[in-house]
Amino acid sequence: MRCFVALDVSDATRALAMRVRESVSEVDPEWRAAKWVARENLHVTLAFLGEVTNAEMRRLVASLYTNTVEPFTLRVPVLDAVPGTDSASIIWIRYVEGSAECSALAALVRSHASEGILLVEPVRPFVPHVTLVRSHRRQGVSEAALSAAGRVLDAATDPSVSVSSVRVFSSSLGRVGPTYTEVAEVPLLGARGIKARR
Repeated sequence: MRCFVALDVSDATRALAMRVRESVSEVDPEWRAAKWVARENLHVTLAFLGEVTNAEMRRLVASLYTNTVEPFTLRVPVLDAVPGTDSASIIWIRYVEGSAECSALAALVRSHASEGILLVEPVRPFVPHVTLVRSHRRQGVSEAALSAAGRVLDAATDPSVSVSSVRVFSSSLGRVGPTYTEVAEVPLLGARGIKARR
């Protein structure tokens, strides 16, 4: 199965992402046809894995279970057009506060995945974010759209993401897009027990 390791987000964060989507699409209609991530698929990716067997997945989860990482919170969301507003292929919500803790956690996850040669992504600086949309072609994002989305983020009553565990998801592609299934959850701070689903 093809897998990735990620942080789940709350229903409040999902609802906030949908409001940001509406604000961007209303101001910049060209983005309406882009590939917006389904509400249920929103998450913060820590590491992309390749094709993983059940045995490899169990070894990775067991290694992650040795973590002694304290729970933390991602706060202060801002909207980014990546790689830039003039020619963007991705729009995401990036978190300012808690980024150091999240980057350390991502490095730990990637280190464990690299030991089993499961990591498939190129090495690049980690940015804690929730991807909202991907475009097959690069296109501009207006300052008006970014400002409108920024107002939505600023007005949010609970824009934070509380992190107390990491999760392993399998991914399968279908006609309407990918389907993510949680296969394991590993608590932070060395909490006992691994919740696994099949």
